[in-house]
Amino acid sequence: MRVIEKSPIYRAVKLSVKRFLGREVKPSVNKAINLRKVGDWGFLPDQLSKHSLVYTFGVGDDIDFDVFIASSVGCPVYCFDPTIDGSLISNRREKDGLDMHFYPWAVSGDNGNIDLFQRTNSKGRYSGMYTLSGSDGCGVGKLQAQAYTVRSIMSVLRHPMPSLVKFDVEGAEYAALDKMVEEGVFPTQLLVEFHHRFQKFSISDTKRIIEKLESSGYKIINVSKTGREFVFARIR
Repeated sequence: MRVIEKSPIYRAVKLSVKRFLGREVKPSVNKAINLRKVGDWGFLPDQLSKHSLVYTFGVGDDIDFDVFIASSVGCPVYCFDPTIDGSLISNRREKDGLDMHFYPWAVSGDNGNIDLFQRTNSKGRYSGMYTLSGSDGCGVGKLQAQAYTVRSIMSVLRHPMPSLVKFDVEGAEYAALDKMVEEGVFPTQLLVEFHHRFQKFSISDTKRIIEKLESSGYKIINVSKTGREFVFARIR
């Protein structure tokens, strides 16, 4: 059964059923010919150079995308995650000379301390990931983190506008994206995993954010096979 569930056909059928039932978004995708994929993520390499700046929020134990960008493009990649110690990133920087940096900060719609709850899966087991949604987590694994808006991080680190920003932040993307639009932070490429499957959020929250981003000049150029990871780009 596990082999079948991992097959592309199974995943495509599963996504179609979820979209039919209204549990996943069925967006209009403007496919880009030069899209490069790394796992569930995609990006436009032609819009990046060694002079670009990349932010990735929510690193966890999977830094394949971050390493690929740093090694293939050669630009600085700043990774943010308050739930890890950053050793994976520092080890790759020292071992391979990659221009990668780590800060134990969360991203949010406001600056200040926030509570994060360790997520539990459908069987009630700890997943190792943390979320803003207490209803999707548990009190046992709660931690407090320093959070900043993207604009505030740019100010603190004295950075110009990032070329690419990736969010895999277990529900924090909604407030963070709202604030980005409000403050006029528009990276050329925006990669987002949406978490409307969480109890605290709904598919209406995701649709609202998508509409706001499209009204700000973004187009959807790719959606992963799970239907959750979106790639937005400001292209003509």
